[in-house]
Amino acid sequence: MITINQAIQQSKFNSEYHKLAVNLFYTTSWLSGQHQHLLKPFGISMQQFNILRILRGQKGNPLSVNCHSVQYDRNGDGRIEKGTDLVLQTLFDEWQDYRKQGGAASCVDCHMPVAKGARAAESALIPLEQDAEAPPRTLRSHRFIAVDYPIDKPTVIAATRAEREALLQRAAELKLDPRTLAISDSRMSFDVSIKNVGAGHNLPGGFAFVRQMWLEVTLLDARGALLAASGQVIQPSDDLCDGAILDESESSVRELLSRCTATNRQLVSFQQMLVEQNRAAPRRGGARAARLRNEHASGRRRLEGSVVQF
Repeated sequence: MITINQAIQQSKFNSEYHKLAVNLFYTTSWLSGQHQHLLKPFGISMQQFNILRILRGQKGNPLSVNCHSVQYDRNGDGRIEKGTDLVLQTLFDEWQDYRKQGGAASCVDCHMPVAKGARAAESALIPLEQDAEAPPRTLRSHRFIAVDYPIDKPTVIAATRAEREALLQRAAELKLDPRTLAISDSRMSFDVSIKNVGAGHNLPGGFAFVRQMWLEVTLLDARGALLAASGQVIQPSDDLCDGAILDESESSVRELLSRCTATNRQLVSFQQMLVEQNRAAPRRGGARAARLRNEHASGRRRLEGSVVQF
């Protein structure tokens, strides 16, 4: 085996670190050349070969399973049980249930919607950036659109707002029943229902206790002036004044809420909370103090709102 000095015919280096860096670059280039030589008969690149290896490792599962099925067997019994083990992400399991019930959509269908155009990399230069003109094909957005986004970054919000709204409109149906509208003195009440009609998993989606969706309601007078509101987040740093946190005297996160001095009694919030089973104490007729605000009916995966009163 030859040394790096012999390989590049150079005897002097600025330092041992310089020699090491040159050696690494040379070895990387040599290995890349060997791989390209081995793959040439198959007509694929190193990048394509890496993708094929990843797909083989998935054993038929979508690539997203690694991110959307996060569970930890805390007691090492080989089983995953909610309340005993740490279950942080179940979207893949929910999608499998959806498919068993006859659902046909894949992750790509919703989160990589069809985009305008018929050719990929239309502006890529030939032969510098692509070997030949790409064939016509159905193009999809690679933004991986979802509704979780940083609300403290306006430019990020604006860039994908239209696509996020379209995703929500395909996933859920919101209805206000005018027959339930009732006004008495200074109070108004009405029923709002929210139903999962298109998502291949439960709503809201997301990671553990970050799964959160709420209803924003504003009541205006004839001149457009605001009379009352619920679920509004005025500043990016604001929190929802949810009674599930504010009304729990032993809640460890109450003091972390921003701009919440009183509970928003009209708030309609669907949020899955991370709870430890052994810390949930009975109260009021045996009901558990720790509870999940995210309720999903089995079968049709229906998510219903509740009455909002002012």
